[in-house]
Amino acid sequence: MRMTFSTGKRLFVLLTTVFFIFSCGGNAEGDEPGGNNGGDNNQPPAPVFQEEPDDPAADPSGLFEFSKLKAQGHPRLVMDAADFEAIKAALPSNDVMRRFHELVIWHADQVVGSNPARLKYQIVDNYLIYVSWVAVDRILACSYAYRMTGDKKYSAQVEKDLTDISLFQDWYPDHYLGTAELSLAAAIGYDWCYDALSLATRKMTRTALNLFAFQSVSQSVYKRTNNWNPVCLCGLTLAAMATYEKNKAASAAILNAAVPSNTPALDASYSPGGVYPEGYNYWGYGTMTEAIMLSAFKKSFGEDYNLSKHSGWVKTPDYILYMVGPSMQSFNYSDCGPGCSPKAPMWYFASELGRPDIVSTERRMLEGGIYQTSAEWRFLPLGMKWVLDTDTSHAAAPPQKRLWASLEGEVPIALIRDGWTWTENDRYLALKGGMADAPHGHMDAGSFVYEAFGQRWAEDIGPEEYAPLEALFAQTGHKLFAYDRNSMRWTCFRLNALSHNTITVNNGIHNPQGKATITAVYDDETALGADLNMSAPLGDFLSSASRKFRLDGEALNITDAFSVRGSGAATVSWHIATTATASLEEGRIRLDKGGKTVYLTVSGTGGTPTLKVYPAAGDKIYDTPNPGYTMVGWEIAMNAGASGSFITTIKP
Repeated sequence: MRMTFSTGKRLFVLLTTVFFIFSCGGNAEGDEPGGNNGGDNNQPPAPVFQEEPDDPAADPSGLFEFSKLKAQGHPRLVMDAADFEAIKAALPSNDVMRRFHELVIWHADQVVGSNPARLKYQIVDNYLIYVSWVAVDRILACSYAYRMTGDKKYSAQVEKDLTDISLFQDWYPDHYLGTAELSLAAAIGYDWCYDALSLATRKMTRTALNLFAFQSVSQSVYKRTNNWNPVCLCGLTLAAMATYEKNKAASAAILNAAVPSNTPALDASYSPGGVYPEGYNYWGYGTMTEAIMLSAFKKSFGEDYNLSKHSGWVKTPDYILYMVGPSMQSFNYSDCGPGCSPKAPMWYFASELGRPDIVSTERRMLEGGIYQTSAEWRFLPLGMKWVLDTDTSHAAAPPQKRLWASLEGEVPIALIRDGWTWTENDRYLALKGGMADAPHGHMDAGSFVYEAFGQRWAEDIGPEEYAPLEALFAQTGHKLFAYDRNSMRWTCFRLNALSHNTITVNNGIHNPQGKATITAVYDDETALGADLNMSAPLGDFLSSASRKFRLDGEALNITDAFSVRGSGAATVSWHIATTATASLEEGRIRLDKGGKTVYLTVSGTGGTPTLKVYPAAGDKIYDTPNPGYTMVGWEIAMNAGASGSFITTIKP
């Protein structure tokens, strides 16, 4: 049953709002405190409400030196008044800073100029988070614009939005991601626009944060170790820091719980090598909120309690740097799409580690206009100090290594880029191990993407949309995010092994608990590539299975060796998804794309495979069509106990 707040609490918020609106002599949309709003000049002036006094209790004890918060005044979250002034001073001479600044101001002007609809409490697909996203987007952009320009048209919009979300019946704590994002929006609007807000709005915002965020958080939120942890902690901690002096005990409880809760999440998300198990897209969400929280700690307390020194956290920016190919597409394993999107936390790492090379791809995206179309750029105003603190005075040197790999952890991965010229001379090979029984996991163990000659030839089709599939599965008592062997999840084409660039047996699925491992990587004069052990995911039918990837001249060679169990025959299928035009020729498959042509051939011992070109389509009514994609590869029938080794080559 969904937890809701009592009618009494909702009535309390409403009565509090009404009282403070009238006691301030204004409305909740930005009138000056105690101002006279027109009317009969003979009427006595409205009573002036004084800001309620600070919590008189002594500063609580704990990991944090709480007395520092009150001493800072407002603004204090992530950036203070001096930081905003430093950004203003840098704009005339720092072209990168100016681009970011103009982007946020442009967006704030779009918000204000469109006279946007008031925020309303709307549950869609059992989520409030769609409203939360809009609130964060509008409040952060307009709060930044107010601090940088002093123009109260921006703070007036923030005041409207804060009023609206404060009057919601709750912040839907059943799905706490939405609650957390509303907390973040309220905290930034309250802190950055503090001096422009009516006393009524300040009180409403504090009351809503206390009731809807602090009192609704459950221990399950703190126990999460995926991206929920930093998203939820970021919203909660910033809200606690913004309102601390008015509600010391509640704020201190939130902050004192944050660091011990966050450490296991850092372990799960980035250990040991920096790979993010949920993939490229999810990295941006979880890492951005983590970086915001750590920056807020450093700004207010002077330290982040060694969280930023976590070994996997320090390594993860290189993972993201190598996750993007020359085509500006990502290696989109798991529930991720192939698009390349801005990753604003990279500016955090560039500034923290003193490595401007980390943002070389980000600068290309900024100059190419990609930042303007990012789905998650709503957080960008909180990263402006990172941009300011990064050396952008010259073009960063590209990475020198051809290979970046992490062989341990939940998702072993190898990322190979043999050039950084951003031309068709660069080739890109990205491959992964792991298993399907993982957060947002697909049956993509052993899969890869491959780019050469300016085109991507082997592609990952991407995820299914959550909400419709989740609702459809629920009608029959199934769960989309169940990962056991018999889960209905694995009947979906985009999620099972048949749509991925790997091998399958008997037209079947992988063992979701079977983990593929990367056993070796090579980057020297004799070899560039990686080896995988596929025995565990394919163990139902094969006693052993391995894949060896090598970039050799203009060719990509993939050697698959396997032995069939003695208990029965097996049909082994090798397949990739491609958007190239595919056609069967004598002894090879021709792939044409973007004016380029490559050929796929196979040879080996243990039989003669049959080459195949067939539609990239599932057979269930809930399988989304995949226009533009084709499956290509080969198939071979093997007797019980037989072994084979086959080399598949893709080259001009």
